[in-house]
Amino acid sequence: MMTAESLKGKSAPLLNRQTGRLLLHISLAAGALTLLLWKRSTAPSPFDPVSLALTGLSIATALTALRSLVILVRRIALSLRASKYTLTIGDTLTSDVVDQSFDVPREDVLDILEIGDWGSKSANRYADIFVMTRPREGAAIRVVPPIFDAPGALKEQLMRWRKPPPKRELPEPSKLPSKVYEAATRGEFEEGTSVVRHGWGWLRRGPFAALIAGIAFLIEAMLMPEGSPPPGILPFGAMLLCFAFPLVWLLMMRRHITPRKGLALVFTPAEALMRTPGGVVRAPWKEVTRMHVSEAPAWSVLTGLEPQRHLVFDRQGDTPIRYDEAFLGAPAEAVCALAEVYRRGSVLAADSAHTESE
Repeated sequence: MMTAESLKGKSAPLLNRQTGRLLLHISLAAGALTLLLWKRSTAPSPFDPVSLALTGLSIATALTALRSLVILVRRIALSLRASKYTLTIGDTLTSDVVDQSFDVPREDVLDILEIGDWGSKSANRYADIFVMTRPREGAAIRVVPPIFDAPGALKEQLMRWRKPPPKRELPEPSKLPSKVYEAATRGEFEEGTSVVRHGWGWLRRGPFAALIAGIAFLIEAMLMPEGSPPPGILPFGAMLLCFAFPLVWLLMMRRHITPRKGLALVFTPAEALMRTPGGVVRAPWKEVTRMHVSEAPAWSVLTGLEPQRHLVFDRQGDTPIRYDEAFLGAPAEAVCALAEVYRRGSVLAADSAHTESE
């Protein structure tokens, strides 16, 4: 039995570039709203093109500011409660952070990940530590918030503490992958099986430009002075079209998302499983030659210029499988690290060690 070390929580790093970007989003929203109010006070004409544009800009920046404000409030709230939390490193890795608590034996810790390029890493940045573990009730990715030490320093400490698991030969894939997937959706997991829950990031890819335009038309119509002539059929038709477009998009996305039943990926010791409208797609670990995260430039009304990222499974003798990060319930790098643990056969090794210790 090794001597346990307890790390008390402290204030999360908030004075950094990440917080600066969040505050910038909030400031831009305030500036856009101020400009809109000034325009309306000087020239309150209904359906003025400049007013319409400023209304749309105010709505877009307000949505971005709201998202930034939620992130900022969560980080401040975590900092205020940080002194109540403890991370214990000993025979087990134990965290009592609310909504992120776990207690994992040392031999079940398979890998540690801190996201980011080393050249851009700073001790003052806000970055979670992801701990890949032996699956327990389908969960294999644990999160340690940056309130116990600098992210890089804590990762190095945990890497020195953990026991590198030995590699084992990979088993043969299941003959009925759809049965394994269905069992996972019901919460029935075979030994060594974990799941990556479906995320909600795909909603940020929606046609928000059309939705914002429709809301801008509606606001302009509601602010028309009494006795003003009706706006006519053209603005009304344009508003209906702007609201109909996001609805059609949601129905199309539902066709792809519903068959997954809340799961993005299912990892077993033999393969990775994902479901499409055409059925379950499998990637046996023996056929996966490499896994990595790819990036491509993309633009969103809510987030601006932001890279579109995919988790890529390169397969021997077959086309790569690309999974959009927007549908993952965890960062693509964390899911990639977990998949690499499976591909090395480390999950089986951990299972064997766990069984022997019991």
